[in-house]
Amino acid sequence: MMEKKKELLVRHFHKPPSPSEFARIEDANVPAVLEGCVRGWPAYRLWNPSKGGLERLKHLAGAATVQVMATTSGANFYGDIRGHDRVPIQFQSFLDLADRSRTGAEMSNLESEFAFLESEDVQLYLAQAGIFSQESVSPSPLSALREDIETPSFLQTPVSAMNLWMSVNGSRSSTHYDPFHNLLCIVSGCKEVKLWPPSAAPSLYPLPIFGEASNHSGVDFANPDLIKFPRFRWAMENFQSVTLHAGDALFLPEGWYHQVDSEAVTIAVNLWWPSKISLKLGSHMDAYLLRRLLANLLDSEKENIIEEFRRSVSGDVEAQSDRSDMSINVQNTSDARKSVTDVVEKSCVTADAEPAKCREFIEGSGATVNVQNAEGNHTGSNKKLKKKSKRDRRRSKVRVVKGAEDSLRSTETDDMREVLVADASPSITQSESAVQDVGSDMPTSSAQKYGSTSLRNAETQALRTLVLCVSDMMMSTSDDTHEDPFQEQSQVSGLDTIARVFSSLDPPSLQRTLLVMSIDYPRTLEALILHKLSPLASEILTRKFEEMDADSGLDLPQEEFYAQIYRVFDDPGLAMAALVDGKESLAAMALQRVLDGNLGLSCTLPGQAAGHL
Repeated sequence: MMEKKKELLVRHFHKPPSPSEFARIEDANVPAVLEGCVRGWPAYRLWNPSKGGLERLKHLAGAATVQVMATTSGANFYGDIRGHDRVPIQFQSFLDLADRSRTGAEMSNLESEFAFLESEDVQLYLAQAGIFSQESVSPSPLSALREDIETPSFLQTPVSAMNLWMSVNGSRSSTHYDPFHNLLCIVSGCKEVKLWPPSAAPSLYPLPIFGEASNHSGVDFANPDLIKFPRFRWAMENFQSVTLHAGDALFLPEGWYHQVDSEAVTIAVNLWWPSKISLKLGSHMDAYLLRRLLANLLDSEKENIIEEFRRSVSGDVEAQSDRSDMSINVQNTSDARKSVTDVVEKSCVTADAEPAKCREFIEGSGATVNVQNAEGNHTGSNKKLKKKSKRDRRRSKVRVVKGAEDSLRSTETDDMREVLVADASPSITQSESAVQDVGSDMPTSSAQKYGSTSLRNAETQALRTLVLCVSDMMMSTSDDTHEDPFQEQSQVSGLDTIARVFSSLDPPSLQRTLLVMSIDYPRTLEALILHKLSPLASEILTRKFEEMDADSGLDLPQEEFYAQIYRVFDDPGLAMAALVDGKESLAAMALQRVLDGNLGLSCTLPGQAAGHL
C-alpha cells in the first residue's frame, strides 16, 4: 500500500519465538505477527463458539457484570466515550446475545430485559473487559478466565494487564495507539489490523493530549472528512495491514497506531506490559525528557518543511520556465510605459537611489510589453486607477515589476548596474562613495574579480531576482496597508522567491552572488538581510553558510567572505540577530505543527503568524 521503510515493515514468524528472539523483536519496536502463538492455550480449544465454547465462558464467569459498548453507528466503535453508551450487563447475557447472533436466532425474549435492544440498529462490543490488572486491588470481573490463558514463555517482562475483547455482530474500532506494549491474541474468529508507525501521527490527527481519548485519532475513520482533515488522505493510502486468525498473535509496540476490524463473533485476549521507555517515565527526568522529545520532533519537522519546499521548487521549475517568457498584457502602450516608470521610480526612491537613473533605464530598456486594443480609449484611465482597491493597485504593481523583471532578463548586466548602481544611499555621489568604501579594504584585483561581469548566467539571474525582490517588497510595504508582503508575493509566484534563489545555488555560486551584491548593491543586501528574509529564507541561507564553511573549493576563504558581507552593515550584530530571529520563527512554526500533529493542540506561538514561512 505504501512506500515503507524497510526497518518499519511488519515481520511474520511461523512459530513462537524464543525469549531472546522476542527480546530483539521488542527492542526493534516494530509489529510482528506470531503465527500459531496461542494454539497451546486451553482457551483456544475450549472457547470456540461453534464447538460450545460460550458455555465454557458462562461456566467460568457467567455471573460477572461487564460494561458493554452499545452504539447505533453501525459496527463502528469510537474511542471517545461520547460516541457510544456503556451498558452494564451480566456476562452470561452478553454471551447469549453473541450465540443468538451467531445462529441467527430471535432475541425477543431478551428485549424486555434490555431496553437498548429495542432498537434494531444497536450494535454491541465487549471491549477491554478486565481479566487481570496489576494496579487493581480487587479481582477483575473476568479474573476466572485466567484459568484457560497461559502467559507466553517468550515474554519475560511481567504482564501489567490482561483483557477480553469480544464482538457480537462484528466490530470496527477507531484508530488509536496504546501506551504499553501489546500482545493481541486471537482465540476465535478473525481480525484485520491496519497499522501506522508513531511518526504518522500528524496524518492521523490525534485528539488533544488533555482529552479523555487522547490516544485516539480525531478523524471519523468510517467517513473521513478530507476537507477538514486533508492530511488523513495520506493515512488512507499509507498503512500496513495484517490478518490474524484463531491461534495467531500480534505484537503491537507502544505508540503504533492501529485500527481493527473483527468478524461476527470474535474472541481475543490482549496482554499489556510497560516498555523500557515507559519504565523511565514518572520520575524527576520527565520534564527533561519532554523537552528532548519536543526538540527532536521540532528538528524533524523543520526538515519536513525544508523538504516540502524543495519538492515545491522542483515541481515549480517547469511552470516558472513557461511563465518566464510571458509578457504583460495592458490596455495602452503609453499607460503601460508610464506605469512601469512610476513603479520602478517609486521603488528606486524607496531604496534612496536616483530616480532619473531609473526613468532613463525604463525609457531606453526596450521592455517587452504586449498591447491589446492599442487604439482603445484611455480617457479617464487615471480616475479609474484611483478607484481601484488597495489590493488591486498592489497586484497591479506586482505585475508591473514582473514586467520590469522580464525586461531585465533581456538586458546586459551593465544595464542593470547603470540603473541600480548605488541603490543604497541618499544620493548617487554618496552611493558611489559607499561602494568604494565597501571595497576599499579588499585588494583591487579582488574587488574587480567580484564585479557583476564576473558572474555566470545563473548567478547573474539570481542577483537580478534578489535585487528586484527587495525593490518589489519595498514598494509593497510603502503602500498604506498592514498586509504581509510575503503573502502577496506568494499569491503571485506560489513560492518564496528569495528562498528559492538561495536553494537553487550551490555554495560557490551563492558566495559569488552575495559578494557582488555586497559590492555593487550594498544597501539592497542590507535591506534584504535585515527586513526582507522570510523565516524559510533565513533557515536556508544559514544552512548554505554552513555548507560554505565546509567547502574547501570556494573562490574566497570564508573569513574574508564574512568580513566583506558584514562590512555592509552599520551594525553587523543586527544582521546576525535578523538571521537568528528568522530561524527561530521557522522553528516556532515547526513546533506549532508538532503540537497540532502529535498532540492535537492548535495554537499560535508568540510572535508567530500562523502559516507564514
